[in-house]
Amino acid sequence: MKITLAQAIDIRSAISKRIQELLNERNSSAVVSYYDESEMIYPNRKLEEVEQELNETRKDYLEIDQLINTQNLKKVIDWEDEKISIYTAIELAKQIQGEVNILKSMGSRKAIDTSIQYGSPNVLTTKALYNVEEYRQKSIELSKKSRLLSQTIQATNHKLTIDFSKAEKYI
Repeated sequence: MKITLAQAIDIRSAISKRIQELLNERNSSAVVSYYDESEMIYPNRKLEEVEQELNETRKDYLEIDQLINTQNLKKVIDWEDEKISIYTAIELAKQIQGEVNILKSMGSRKAIDTSIQYGSPNVLTTKALYNVEEYRQKSIELSKKSRLLSQTIQATNHKLTIDFSKAEKYI
């Protein structure tokens, strides 16, 4: 079945959640609880059944993950007068967003801050050694850049298709 790369990413997420559900079910299917003199209440499915489905689901996850990663390495996008793979673009977007978070923090700091330590008559003054407003503005501009890169990646993911025969199992 042909699906877009964006759909494949959603399916991979669904498969990952299903694996977690099966791991939980396996744990509960491995034991039976009962009170003295009462009838044992067995799980709905046998441990072997759950483990078989878990193994199949893990294989499906590896298959779709391989397909996604292959496309992410093969397909390139234009970014700042350069052609970069989607994989590189994703990593770059993560790095940019990390930098945005740091710049936001620096840009929200007070230029000069004072505090009094408990039990001390001294006033502690902390002064930023940079222009706080400048860093706030940098965070805003870099955030726009990050958003544009993410939108470019998303747009590309909606155009690319891959063939994943087990897609209907998870859609």
